[in-house]
Amino acid sequence: MIICWRHNWKDCPEWIEVIELSSLINNLEDISGEVTKDAKKLTEYQQFCQEKRLEGLEFKEIARLWQKQKTRKQGEKGNREANLEDTAETGKLTEYQQFCREKRLEGLDFREISSLWKKHKEKGQ
Repeated sequence: MIICWRHNWKDCPEWIEVIELSSLINNLEDISGEVTKDAKKLTEYQQFCQEKRLEGLEFKEIARLWQKQKTRKQGEKGNREANLEDTAETGKLTEYQQFCREKRLEGLDFREISSLWKKHKEKGQ
């Protein structure tokens, strides 16, 4: 197999597969356009996490920064309105989901949360 930019070997044996990169570039641009056309939009949280991960931050730090940003935004909306929104959101979560959410915001990793959840369930039963 030969990979080249431009295939100009006139006497190339037929048994050798030749991949000419210059002829593939146009196809890549078309494919790229199709992929980005149908790409799903990220939520604000997903965008935030993506940006922070690209900056090299760990999930613990990202969770702390997200909570800080969320608290600041809630202060802007007003405490009463923010509390109603939080109550509505948490009402949709299972006990386990709410527990995980709280612990992630405290900066714990999933291994620590799992251990705490197990202890929490043992105490409750």
